[in-house]
Amino acid sequence: MKYTRPFFSSLGILLLSVCALTSGRTAHADLIIDVQDAVITAGGTGFADVLIRSDGVDNVDLAQYSFQITALGGATSSLTFSAPFDFSEQTFANYLFAGDNLGILDTPPNNATVYTAGDLTASALGVNLGGANRVLARLDFQHTLGFGQTPAMAAGEQFLISLLNTGDTFFEDNAFNPVGIDASSFGAAGQGIVTVAGPAVAGVPEPTSMLLFGIAAIPMLRRRRRRD
Repeated sequence: MKYTRPFFSSLGILLLSVCALTSGRTAHADLIIDVQDAVITAGGTGFADVLIRSDGVDNVDLAQYSFQITALGGATSSLTFSAPFDFSEQTFANYLFAGDNLGILDTPPNNATVYTAGDLTASALGVNLGGANRVLARLDFQHTLGFGQTPAMAAGEQFLISLLNTGDTFFEDNAFNPVGIDASSFGAAGQGIVTVAGPAVAGVPEPTSMLLFGIAAIPMLRRRRRRD
């Protein structure tokens, strides 16, 4: 399924319809998008943040992005995008459109491993990006064990999170011009890895704890000796 610009609100539809009629679009510096690595508990939930910055100075007024999950190394468990997302990134001070956004819109993952969403400013003024990182998205995940698999067996399995270089991923400025995306965003430099962690292992008592346990046991040993 191809997501088109009506994916956004009615205001977005109006703005983007004008975009389709606009000619003479100008070039920009490129956006750099980086999916952060993350760890998820076997059979649990987790998230990975996606950061965005510009290698120059870019105005961004609209963002739509699509990400994909790919299992690595023959993983027998599965990692899928959660539905619905919690959209907690909208509350972050360093969110791309913090304080000036219409609200993230998304679609249910079409096969649980592809997710598309987007947002735009309410003011239509855009946000000027420089070299500092901002949060573009927080991707929420659900991990599911394979058939007959235990958490310990799934420990160490990994999944690659990639930005898709398709028509579902695009950015525009407040003049409806497209904003370029650096090629590194679609390659290894921009990809993130989610690693599965096994169950918590009970810790070995510290020496102090073992000493206290020994002291507490002395009276019991004395009573037992007297009975014997």
